[in-house]
Amino acid sequence: TGEIMAQAKWNIYNGEVPEEVELDGDFWAGQDEKEYAQYLSREFLGPRTAAIKASGGHLVSLDILTVDPKHQKRGAGRMLVDWGTAIADKMGVVVGTNSAL
Repeated sequence: TGEIMAQAKWNIYNGEVPEEVELDGDFWAGQDEKEYAQYLSREFLGPRTAAIKASGGHLVSLDILTVDPKHQKRGAGRMLVDWGTAIADKMGVVVGTNSAL
């Protein structure tokens, strides 16, 4: 049908710990808003960053997974999870996930 049923974004670190980058730019009305956005970013990404560092970059992390409600319960999400976990299995590393609803 040409419709996108589901999508996933996996981070495959393959032994590399990415450089930590502070949220920056001129998107905010003032310094207070920018500092608050930076705080939220650090708090949200902190557990993931800690897990990547603790593993020495030997980690596969599911960053985003969505399934169109019209296509739920058809196995598309399961296929995307299986794809990423198969990569982790081949690499012999753990899979990390984080849920925020």
